[in-house]
Amino acid sequence: MKVSIFVFVVIGMIVQSLPIKANTDCGSDSNRMISQYYQALQAGDVRQLSNLVAGDYARKNNALYQNPAYPDHLINHYANLSYSVSKCETVAGQRVRLVVEESLTDGESYPMVFTLEQSPDSQLQIIDVTLQLTE
Repeated sequence: MKVSIFVFVVIGMIVQSLPIKANTDCGSDSNRMISQYYQALQAGDVRQLSNLVAGDYARKNNALYQNPAYPDHLINHYANLSYSVSKCETVAGQRVRLVVEESLTDGESYPMVFTLEQSPDSQLQIIDVTLQLTE
């Protein structure tokens, strides 16, 4: 009996020490959407950005997309951007949530949470982007 308890405890310790890899792939459509979004940011392509977003997020950003100075701001701000998807999960039916680590020229990494949703015509669209606050 003592041996089986010991084996159980040892196996539990080994399992806990194994690295758990977060799901970073929600499919090629989601990854392509994130890639297109960041390419548009770096190019200052507000037309492409407005095509990628939908819903309240699109309405909130419409004034920025109409601002003639905004494309230059995007080009300057995102010039040395790098990013990688660190987590991906399917939530609430046709929604996908991705955590993307953004690294800008200041050397800091910022986790951005993207929520994507399939539109009625089956197009994937970004419906929200927020900074993930950490504790």
